[in-house]
Amino acid sequence: MGKSDGELQKEIRDSYVPKYYVRLTVTLTYSQELSYSVLGEVRQPGPKAYSGKTTVTKAVGAAGGPTEFADKRKLVLTRANGTKLKVNYKKAIEDPKFDPQVFPGDSINVPKTWY
Repeated sequence: MGKSDGELQKEIRDSYVPKYYVRLTVTLTYSQELSYSVLGEVRQPGPKAYSGKTTVTKAVGAAGGPTEFADKRKLVLTRANGTKLKVNYKKAIEDPKFDPQVFPGDSINVPKTWY
């Protein structure tokens, strides 16, 4: 982990060209195991490919950001093992210590505000 898609593609290609092949195209695909979900009041809800270190604010951003109906103070990060963490998105944007890391299998729920 820790490499971008391009870096990993280049590393794989360089391992085979020219020793085994003259030309080689490397394409990365992600399995469901390497994804997380962002649900609720975001512009593009659903599974997102996990491509290295991601935080709650980055994950919500990858989902198009919160909608105008989102309660940005009461996000819930649910770990793959079922552990739940409440996240205040507004605080997390201002201070990284309130922005927990997201891992494959996690899900983030952005609830609707009631006022």
